[in-house]
Amino acid sequence: MDTFQEHVFRVRVDKALSKVKTILDNTRNPQYPTDVHHEYEDKYILSEVLATSTIATFLSSLEFLGLTGKNWEQVKEWSKQRSVTLRLRADESCKFLKKIVRNEESDKNVTKAGFFGTFSSFTVTKVPEYLWEYNVKWELVAFVGVDSENAIVLQSHNGTTELKTTVELPPKPQTLVRPNFDINITWLLQNTDDTKTPKFAIDRKSDKCHTPRRNVQVEDALSFYFSFHMWGEEVCRYFKYTIFPEQLNHGYDLSALNPDSVFVPVLPLFEDPSSSSSSSSSHTLSKIPPVFVNSFLAEQARSLEEKRRDLAQTFPQNAHVITLTEANLVLVLSHLNRVIEAYSEGVDYIEDMLYSQLVAAIGKAVTPADFSNYLAFHNRKIFNEEYRPQAFSYAVRRPDHYPEVA
Repeated sequence: MDTFQEHVFRVRVDKALSKVKTILDNTRNPQYPTDVHHEYEDKYILSEVLATSTIATFLSSLEFLGLTGKNWEQVKEWSKQRSVTLRLRADESCKFLKKIVRNEESDKNVTKAGFFGTFSSFTVTKVPEYLWEYNVKWELVAFVGVDSENAIVLQSHNGTTELKTTVELPPKPQTLVRPNFDINITWLLQNTDDTKTPKFAIDRKSDKCHTPRRNVQVEDALSFYFSFHMWGEEVCRYFKYTIFPEQLNHGYDLSALNPDSVFVPVLPLFEDPSSSSSSSSSHTLSKIPPVFVNSFLAEQARSLEEKRRDLAQTFPQNAHVITLTEANLVLVLSHLNRVIEAYSEGVDYIEDMLYSQLVAAIGKAVTPADFSNYLAFHNRKIFNEEYRPQAFSYAVRRPDHYPEVA
């Protein structure tokens, strides 16, 4: 909550609302929850909807990275007994290919020679160049417990590119095994049933459940997403700033990896049933119609698939280090990090809305000093004035030792 910035949050949601108008029917009227009369329980429902939408987005996005079919069934079965980890493991090598000598001509020097006119001269310098084969092999795998030897390979690629130096020294280590990039996805799997349906719910009866934001279930969700966000950033940085720059003169538009065009379906929106012009007019309608969640998730899947098709026209599928496989991985992880940020902002918005409404109901923000003043006022009413205790303050000193000398 200390980092929640309502202005930044509203800018993002307002931008999404312009897209929402093209997704939903004209009969729908999505609004900020602060603009719709609702009950306290509706805040809990909104918090749960944000969580289930985030989980559903994760599952559909990870399908593009290979977590589908038998792979999904296997990791789901693993999660019932032990933890499941996603790992990106990579190793690099650099091997000498050959030496070539390139002739480099200097600028021409023009000299006048009287009767014979002019002539030009230049020098030729032989420049040695050394060619190296730089190889990158990586795999995205899933495994149970610590048994990484029997991991399921979700994505992999083995690419090479040619490096050039002017000295006979390798530009990269001959062999380099990168530290593993690991993320524990057990929480995600345990909050999903076998049919890939999210099953997130807040335990409202728990002593540790204080608000729709401050409870064990939401804290666990944020803890997982924070870890995944860090993991996704590390993986993307590895490809974008360590691997991709090694392939020179590739001519690819790396800005195409930006996920801005992919719709983020995690939006804290309500709809006033009484003002909706939809076919049903019951006042018992949820403040969050199912069409909101279903339509948003469908648009997320459609826009992500469309973005992947665009990448297929930009990036090739060949034996180099920058290919469609790496582009898809960076795109999906960048998009999921946007989803995580939207979820974190969404639950913080619920807490901020609750706080603002409480302050408005009381008329001021209550501080510890207000509680102290109230208790002093309350205690004064217990005793009659003649028996009321008087405040006092006495200095405690030793006799004949004042002032104290160290």
